[in-house]
Amino acid sequence: HTGLQLDAQAALDHVKAHAELSLIPTILFGTSLGGAVAIDLASRNPSAITALIVENTFLSLPRVVRDWPLVGIFSFLCFQRWNSAAKLSHICPTLPILMLSGTQDEVVPRKHMEALWLIAQKRGGGSDPVSEHDRFVPFAAGRHADTFTCEGYWDAVGEFLGSVTT
Repeated sequence: HTGLQLDAQAALDHVKAHAELSLIPTILFGTSLGGAVAIDLASRNPSAITALIVENTFLSLPRVVRDWPLVGIFSFLCFQRWNSAAKLSHICPTLPILMLSGTQDEVVPRKHMEALWLIAQKRGGGSDPVSEHDRFVPFAAGRHADTFTCEGYWDAVGEFLGSVTT
């Protein structure tokens, strides 16, 4: 495991072992690489997570690097994979997922979030229905680091949190 995976697991283990924190819903929220970390953590701890929120994250690190001008040809040098596409397909279909996508993202092209959404809708092999709480919310003006400033962003997050914690 990478340092980020170990850190995320340690944080989750601490929350779940804490007398008070263990009693409240555990919702993972990650942006960009943090979204990949959240997807990875959720895939390895299916019974410990209440919901998952990801914003402007990628299918895998090598795949997003390929989309970058000039450096894309060196994607084979990317040794850390962070394969969110593969991990997401193994997450329990009943885990509620909110995906927030800035369609003007200049770092992670929106096709990555759109593809992750399709994978999320087919997780579990399509045999089990996915969570009724799953949502994909695009933000037309959202870029990589400012999607959270878009109108309706926090409303979408609040509505999702309300639906999964009541």
